[in-house]
Formats: sequence, structure tokens, C-alpha cells
Amino acid sequence: LTSKPMDLTVDASPKEKRSYSLVRAIRAADAKDWSGAGLEFEMSQELAKKQSRQPKGFFVPDFGWQTRTVSTAAGATFGAGANIIPEDYRGDRFIDALIGTSILGQVGATVLNGLQGNVAIPKISTSTAAAFIAEGGSVGNSEPDFAQVTMTPKLLANKISVTRELMIQSDPSVEQLIRNNMVRIFAAKVDNVAIKGGGSNEPTGILSTSGIGDVSTSGTSGNANLTYGNVVDIMTEVAQDNALLGNLRWVTHPAVVGKLMQTLVAASTDSRMIMPSPESMMGYPVVQTTQAPSSVPYALLFGNFADLYVGFFSALDVLVDPYGSAGTATTNLYFYQDMDIAVAHAESFAAAQDVTVA
Repeated sequence: LTSKPMDLTVDASPKEKRSYSLVRAIRAADAKDWSGAGLEFEMSQELAKKQSRQPKGFFVPDFGWQTRTVSTAAGATFGAGANIIPEDYRGDRFIDALIGTSILGQVGATVLNGLQGNVAIPKISTSTAAAFIAEGGSVGNSEPDFAQVTMTPKLLANKISVTRELMIQSDPSVEQLIRNNMVRIFAAKVDNVAIKGGGSNEPTGILSTSGIGDVSTSGTSGNANLTYGNVVDIMTEVAQDNALLGNLRWVTHPAVVGKLMQTLVAASTDSRMIMPSPESMMGYPVVQTTQAPSSVPYALLFGNFADLYVGFFSALDVLVDPYGSAGTATTNLYFYQDMDIAVAHAESFAAAQDVTVA
């Protein structure tokens, strides 16, 4: 049976969405006084009722932290609040960290929101086969084999520390900084586990999923540099499993893109490069990200990313701890999100995971 998705939306008008303040909710939770944050308290309570569970601190509606659409890797450190306290200070010129862009939206992954309990999605693992028969002959029995794609909640968490001075005096708005920082950190980690994962307590991502197509680039010399033939083989692995459909993309590290743009299709006899431009290869879009494996060896991944499922089991839960670092007048913010990753069909993906770029 499949767990029924839960509605995690909040009935809010456009004006209420604009008025929602994450910082106001943090201050209210810190002071244990919600009299000045009635809107935020009501929305947290509504989400708690829909989820049939109480938050560790307070629940944040989707528009309360995802309205900033930039989804990238690790952002600024908030503990060093003095760095952005106004003092002949140009807040409009705030310089963010150099960070890698989230790619799940670009590749067309299937996102499942508001899941409840463990999830089992039925699928046909082996399809039926029709056959011609002689006149008067018996029709064969060819039944499909069924399997399940399962997802169970896994806790993604992070902590940031905010000084009281930062909460009171900061410019640009600490509201935007906290929202953007958490979206970036969470989105980067989701990207990372969706592409590979499989570490301690992590979901299993594509590259760690058993059964995806595997293309070895190692030659007799032991060098694992990609060749034109390797790239064709990766795409062929997906095509021969009838999976060349849906949201087809190449995903790899920028270092691999750079190498492919400098590698000849046929050494010494051809002036064409395997990858003439950074946007596409073999007729399919290329998405480069530093969340892909970024140490030797690298990986080049291809497939139908509609078969990559990203499931969220709860609203964002924020716990405010004013005591853990009270001696330094710092408030610790803990963020929690229950989620999981699943691959609907391993055959929809193929990769070379032994790539070097030397």
C-alpha cells in the first residue's frame, strides 16, 4: 500500500504570505511569548494539526522559507554577526559566499511533498511479452512481475548561530539572510545525496543504487580518461533498457565538463571535441554541479531524472535554543527536515564512476 500524501499547505492570503516573518517567529520562540507573532503561531499550529505531530520548536510553511528561489551550497556563517553590523556600511552591497547552484529543479526530478509514514510505490519490474501462436494454439501466460519503490523518513538537520546584535542591528535584513542560508544548505545536501548518497544515515542516491548501468573508462594503461566511445556507451546503456525517455540529462562535475571540452572525438584524426559547448552533449542537456562527486575519481551520469524521486515527510521544523550559547549572547537555531530519495527504475540511469581529468 502507498502512504497517502499529506497536505502541508497553509490557507494564507497573499498579504499574509508577504507578512510572514521567520525572524519574528524565532524571536517569539526565544522569548516563549507568541503575542507578537500570532500569524506565525497560527500557521505552525495548522501544520501541526495536519501532520498529527507537534514540532520540536515551530513549523514553517513552504512559503516561509522557500520563497527565496536561490538553492545553492553552503552559505555565510551567522555567528560572526559583527561582520554585517552597520558602521558606514553598504548593506546593498552585501557579498555572499561563492556557492554551487542546486540542480534538482533543472534536471526535472519528481518531488513528492507531504508524505506520511513509510511509503511504498508499486511498480512493474518485468513487463509482459506477447507472442504469435498457431491457429488453434494456446495463448501463453506471461504475467508482469511487480515490485515496490520504498521511502522512509531520514532526518536532515543543521544548526546556525545568530548573535543578538545581528538579530537587532543587521543590514541587509537578517530575515533574508537566514532564509537564503537555510535554503542553500538544505538544497545542496539534498542534491548531494540525490546524486550519490549512501553514507551513514543518508538516503541512497543514483550512483549508489544497485543496477544502474556501469561503464568503465579504464584502459590498458590504467588511465580512466573519458573517450568518445565511453560517452556513447553510457547513453547506450540507458537506450538498450528502453529507458531513453522522460527528463534526460547529463550530470557531472565542472572539472569533467572542462576535460570533455578539451578531448578530441578521435585523437590525431579529428578536430571535433567530445563536448563542443558546456550546455549539451549527444543532443541532451548537460547540468554541471559541484555537488557531484568532486574528488578522484569523478563521475559522469546520464539518465531520465523523472525517475529520481525526492520525498518530503514534514514541514521545516525550527527549534530555537537561547541557552546553549547564552554566555556569548548567541542563539542557536536548529533546522530539521524529514526526507528520502528513491530511484524508480535503476535502468533509467547509467554512469562512468572512475573518471579522471588529468
